[in-house]
Amino acid sequence: SNVCAAWRRGAYLEQGGFEKKTIFNEDMILAGKMILAGGKVAYCADAQVIHSHNYHAKDQFHRYFDLAVSQVMHPEVFGNVSSESEGMRLVKKSIRHCLRIRKPWLIFSVITNNAGKFLGYKLGQHYRMLPPKVIQMCTMNQTFWQEGAGR
Repeated sequence: SNVCAAWRRGAYLEQGGFEKKTIFNEDMILAGKMILAGGKVAYCADAQVIHSHNYHAKDQFHRYFDLAVSQVMHPEVFGNVSSESEGMRLVKKSIRHCLRIRKPWLIFSVITNNAGKFLGYKLGQHYRMLPPKVIQMCTMNQTFWQEGAGR
């Protein structure tokens, strides 16, 4: 993730700034382009940032549909990235955490939210095969699809 990133102005401008017309992930697309151009991304484990969404399974579905659409539209950045394996690692870690804190009933929420993510992500990967009405039902960003964007 690239949440709460800081950019060097020169590198930002050199890459043309954020993607002008994208459904999602403008920060990750920019970071990927910078890396492909020989730049580097530094991770600061000491930084403390609170970035949170209180999404339920349905919200996760819509968000991850758009995430996958973004990745499909930018194979130059995401073509060699396997998001599914990272997702499974997170699910397993979250379930272990629920057990460790002795709240196994939270596992249901972990599974349903991640099922929403997975289903949305898989549909988003194949958005080009979906009719426009189905895309409108799946996306979180309906205005992106106006005027044939993404097709």
